[in-house]
Amino acid sequence: MTVPEGWDGDLDDPVAVEYFSLPEVGLPPRPCVDGVDEKIAKVVQIVAAHAWRFAGKSLGTNYSYESALVAERLGYAAGDLLLEGDPIDWARACAWVVADRHGLMAHDLELPPQVLAREMGTKEATMAKLAERLREALPTLRSRRPREDDDWPV
Repeated sequence: MTVPEGWDGDLDDPVAVEYFSLPEVGLPPRPCVDGVDEKIAKVVQIVAAHAWRFAGKSLGTNYSYESALVAERLGYAAGDLLLEGDPIDWARACAWVVADRHGLMAHDLELPPQVLAREMGTKEATMAKLAERLREALPTLRSRRPREDDDWPV
């Protein structure tokens, strides 16, 4: 792993390590947190960065942005939900719902849920529970495939 000259970041940070080991994932975008409570805003930034990383590593870089966007929108729609539990679990759940939404994950596909859960360092049951809570907070995520009338990126 090469570190750019002048890097003053923490290499114990998994997002930074992932950036240097998988440069195609790139640096995560900074989520918009204008008007969000300061405590929630800090958690949204953590969740979005890690959602970006989990999706980029497990699903492919095409899904990183949408996973980070789920975290950002969750901060606005149900920010208090992010304060419950581990932000890293919420980040995994963001990537999980994106995988499900795009039909990337199913027991009869190349990426079964238990494999995705293992890749992300968690359990399938935990992700299913958190993903359901996420979908309750953001109802447009309920659709299995993106619909014409939703405003999520395709």
